[in-house]
Amino acid sequence: MEGLKLKYLITFILLSSLGFAQIQQQHLSVIARKNVAVGGGGAGIPDIIYADSAFTISAGADTLGFDHWESIEANQFIMLVLFKEASASAGQWGTGADTVSEAGWTFVYSTVETSAGDNAIGVFTKVATGSETGHFTVHAKEVDEASGWYFVLDSVNVADPINIIGDTTVIYGAANASSITLESATTDANNCLAFGLDGVRGLANFAYSDSISVSDSGWEFYKLAFNRISGFTAGGMIALKDMPTLGATGTVVMYSGYPADTGNDAYIGFIIAIEGINP
Repeated sequence: MEGLKLKYLITFILLSSLGFAQIQQQHLSVIARKNVAVGGGGAGIPDIIYADSAFTISAGADTLGFDHWESIEANQFIMLVLFKEASASAGQWGTGADTVSEAGWTFVYSTVETSAGDNAIGVFTKVATGSETGHFTVHAKEVDEASGWYFVLDSVNVADPINIIGDTTVIYGAANASSITLESATTDANNCLAFGLDGVRGLANFAYSDSISVSDSGWEFYKLAFNRISGFTAGGMIALKDMPTLGATGTVVMYSGYPADTGNDAYIGFIIAIEGINP
């Protein structure tokens, strides 16, 4: 009798374990599908699920190195936001010798302020295949300093990810300037994530300020990129705004938190909106 009870007990434990394993497997598959199809942004708004930064390590060094996120999956959206400063005529990102060492990247947009030494912002994107791994580099033509961010986004309309790119704002030669106002851009689809990008050149204490911030409704400060080697800063600020319904993003005022120290300092920036998944 005791042997029969023991047999039933063992059977119950085995069946319970099997059921728990099945529940766990179902739960994991839901998480995996969510990462690919729905994302964490809510209502189809793109969500940044991974971010990493890079910067050049010596004056005149021309290569930024990034490492792919080890958990990347197919159909996730990868975005590079790059900043550079050069004393020579560096020009736009994405031209000439500005190249990504890995296949599959698309140059999206660049803007440059040439009066103060070619302060430039560039954007490159890629739809992940799921096989990305390891290290890759971006070559920056004629650069004194460069820095940038690598983002992985979920819930992006990968068939048509760039919804709108706004007009460029430039501030040059304004001693004691401490902010830039990016012009509003108007999205034509619901569920967009707007990036406000501000490239900064020459602010000596830019990275050490406690008051780097943004203003205007719905915008929030997100990331700072910074590199100072040869006497000037190659830096940038990034702000974000969820756009659940189509329409104007509104302007965004981005504060460096520290006044420009000479008339040669410069700001340059624009808004770019990434389109999410719409029903």
